[in-house]
Amino acid sequence: SWKTVYSRFRRWTDDGTLDKVLARLRARIDRDGLIDWDTWCVDGSNIRASKAAAGVGQSGALRRPRTTPSGDREADSGR
Repeated sequence: SWKTVYSRFRRWTDDGTLDKVLARLRARIDRDGLIDWDTWCVDGSNIRASKAAAGVGQSGALRRPRTTPSGDREADSGR
């Protein structure tokens, strides 16, 4: 449940567990040459998207986007 996840996150943040995990992960991927220190970052932000961004119309029905423009007869004919 979300309460369990949040509780564990808070506990691990407060007792330093998450910092230790991140430090060991950074050390391992650095040792293996899998990190570019010029561009490495962690971003925990999130932005709520509108229903339209998910393809949901005003009626609440999910709309599937067209893959070809309706005016492109050559593409519609399969050529």
